[in-house]
Amino acid sequence: MEWGPAGPVRCSACKAYVNPYMRFVDGGRSMQCCFCNGTTELPADYVCHTGRHPASSTLPAPATCC
Repeated sequence: MEWGPAGPVRCSACKAYVNPYMRFVDGGRSMQCCFCNGTTELPADYVCHTGRHPASSTLPAPATCC
């Protein structure tokens, strides 16, 4: 994966690399570190839009297994 000249996103407090255990907060504009609970503002090209998709109310409910 090519991260560009800035490299992968890191926590501004403890410098941990972004990982699957970081939480997106502030509508996806920031991440909360899983190690130090610090909040880091994300670059514009890395923003994760969170929340419900407008069409989610019209989609069928997911099937249950077993």
